[in-house]
Amino acid sequence: MKLSRRVLEIGSLAFLLPLCLATAFGSNTDSEKRKQVEDAGRAWEKATETKDVAALKQILADDCLFVLNDGRSMNKQQIIQYVTGPRQTIHSNKSEDNVFRMYDDVAVVTGRATQIATVEGQEHSVQLRYVAVWKLTNSRW
Repeated sequence: MKLSRRVLEIGSLAFLLPLCLATAFGSNTDSEKRKQVEDAGRAWEKATETKDVAALKQILADDCLFVLNDGRSMNKQQIIQYVTGPRQTIHSNKSEDNVFRMYDDVAVVTGRATQIATVEGQEHSVQLRYVAVWKLTNSRW
């Protein structure tokens, strides 16, 4: 499979989630919060694979900001358009080796991600490292 800069951008988009994601209900313990953040991450992965606009709107916070590997940034609307657009289809979007750091209502997650996608008719696979920052807001991550 050919690895291209565009795929790296897609991979970065798919996993760099600073202060963006909001799903799952809040709780009092770090282990419960960690599970909620893990569930929210899985919901993000599924929504990108299925191009589920409604789920993406729920998962992404209104003030979400993604920073791509080339320094460009995208807001919530741009992210949804990019992920669900016709130029690409994400077949698999999986994270692993996650390390969670919980700070009251903020979770910082570092990990490794693998994404398989078809971009403009060509299949690509990319692995990358990522940092995701999750904020608990209104009882939702």
